[in-house]
Amino acid sequence: MAKQNIIDKMNIMLFDAIPATVSEHEKAMLIRYRAAFTYWLENPLSSDAEIRDYLINNYQIEKSQAYRDIINIKLLLGNVRNAGKEWHRHRVNYLLEKAAKMAIDGQTKEATALSKIAMAFIKNNKLDIEDGEQLPFDEIVPPTFEPSSDPTTIGLKPVENLREKIETLKKKYIGEIEIQNIEYEIDDERAE
Repeated sequence: MAKQNIIDKMNIMLFDAIPATVSEHEKAMLIRYRAAFTYWLENPLSSDAEIRDYLINNYQIEKSQAYRDIINIKLLLGNVRNAGKEWHRHRVNYLLEKAAKMAIDGQTKEATALSKIAMAFIKNNKLDIEDGEQLPFDEIVPPTFEPSSDPTTIGLKPVENLREKIETLKKKYIGEIEIQNIEYEIDDERAE
């Protein structure tokens, strides 16, 4: 619950002036989030590892903290790489429309060249590969399990006289166990 509260706080303050009531820790987080997101926007094809390195080098934080920051940035602002792919699709559509206009105007050489550029753009940015189906995680219901002492529920054969076999194995390998009552004393010095 505390994690969600900090994310909510960061979401409110992300693009506003930092209030004086914010702790130094939260202020440092907010500055890192802003800087990392700006870096990510300037370099949309950056990998998580590159953003991690940027955070570590510029803010002297641990690797694990950098990864937590990246997760929180994605929660707050979305995944830049997905937005980048949409931008590339828009750009390819623009090139193809321009090529179509050139072809209509009779500029077939230029239209062919522009179409080849657009196709290279598609291949280079993997726009021809589907993003994959988003799973409806909110609709997935975990299975319910009922505990059972019956071994046949998992496909095992029941052992006859199981308790008696356990007792004979105990006697064989453990022997007779002696239980002793041990007196104890309370140490007055440590009790205080």
